[in-house]
Amino acid sequence: MIVNYDALGFLKENFEVNKNDRLKKYVYEIRKASVKGQKDKIDIFGLLRLPLDWAFYQKILKEVGQEKLAVNLKTILKNTLRVQELDLKNHQMAKLRKEVLAKIA
Repeated sequence: MIVNYDALGFLKENFEVNKNDRLKKYVYEIRKASVKGQKDKIDIFGLLRLPLDWAFYQKILKEVGQEKLAVNLKTILKNTLRVQELDLKNHQMAKLRKEVLAKIA
């Protein structure tokens, strides 16, 4: 997708945007930018606000060979500044991010 700088700023603010060094252009994954992807993200952050057994979470991931999901969760946490639908603004997100990253590190 080719966009101008104004659109790129909007995309960076609202979606996960990665620079493709080979193409020297910014690209983003359609799944993450889709309505379904946004709903999934809202669900994830809704769950992260609940008291969770992180040791059990990591144990299950290891048992089923899906440790990469913890890495994906870290990426989502690091790349999300706010979730308006859950009234998670920058400050609340920073606090939640710090708490969760400490538990899954």
